[in-house]
Amino acid sequence: EDIQDIVISANGFVALGPFIPSVGDGYGTIGSDERPNGIIAPFWDDLKCTANSRISIAHLPAELTGEDEAFVVWYDRMSWYDGTPLDPSNLDTLSFQVSLHADGVVQFRYRGLPENSGRYDNTDIGLESMDGRIGLEVTGNLPLVENNDFAVSFTPALLTRSALSGSLSQGMSADIVLSPSGFAGDVFGIVTVEGSDENEMWSALSQHTVMLRAFTYRWRSGEWG
Repeated sequence: EDIQDIVISANGFVALGPFIPSVGDGYGTIGSDERPNGIIAPFWDDLKCTANSRISIAHLPAELTGEDEAFVVWYDRMSWYDGTPLDPSNLDTLSFQVSLHADGVVQFRYRGLPENSGRYDNTDIGLESMDGRIGLEVTGNLPLVENNDFAVSFTPALLTRSALSGSLSQGMSADIVLSPSGFAGDVFGIVTVEGSDENEMWSALSQHTVMLRAFTYRWRSGEWG
């Protein structure tokens, strides 16, 4: 799906597509059709910008990444919102990035997060489909309180669109076999089937879940931006 819009929230996520605001976006659920949807969340929580905070964006061509071109959002020295003044002194700070790559890979990178486990109770890290109904939330699997640099990669399982087509007479059926390869572990995908009669008097569209997960992921220690 071609995306024309992206919204960057100070609360540690980006939303793909036109943003329809909810009552508040400080907290939410990954894998929910409640707004906002199309969430990619390196650190979704109720955050604030202080005098030392910065949110930056960059487009990195393939020559710089050594792989595919990427769009990067960098959250630098953010802090949790707790009702105190925006004085940056004596505050726990959070620095993290999200990179959206042309091949569909999504990467999160973290720089030495604070060793305060109680702060992460409401944090959501993960991503979801455009309608929000399919999501992968990985917060509990990450080393958030070890004060180390680390990174997470999400790799799409079924990415290529097929041009397979044909025609059937009334009452006929056909079997279509899918054989994805090159993916470790269980993955998830949706096959979209479109059909119409030869005179285009009617048309139909159906989507079918064919795997288990939308993304596989892994995290790596000692990596930052």
